[in-house]
Amino acid sequence: MNQIDESEITILWHVGYHDGPINGVCNWRDNDYWFELTGDEMAETRTYNVIDIGSAAMIDEWAQHARFRYFVGHHTDHVDGLKGPTYAGRKNRGDWHDYYDGSYLHPDYRQLPVVGTFER
Repeated sequence: MNQIDESEITILWHVGYHDGPINGVCNWRDNDYWFELTGDEMAETRTYNVIDIGSAAMIDEWAQHARFRYFVGHHTDHVDGLKGPTYAGRKNRGDWHDYYDGSYLHPDYRQLPVVGTFER
């Protein structure tokens, strides 16, 4: 298993979060990957798998994140200047329901090829 130095990983956004990111999209060596917590989410140091989900699935993840940012917000972003529009505030109090009412369920990527791990 390829141990990746945390300094080489840029977390772009998280999807799951509990006292820190559980999963989401990261960038390593100019490629985007899914990352997934492998151990205890309450651990002081967390270990993550970096997973190659393929280009079609990554395009879907980018599209869903753009939709999330539009309807809900960009509070899950970990870097400034992500691709696509940001929606700075809700037009109407219930706009975020438009995202969750037609919610995209992220596939379980944990069985796909792991290109490495990192700790954070």
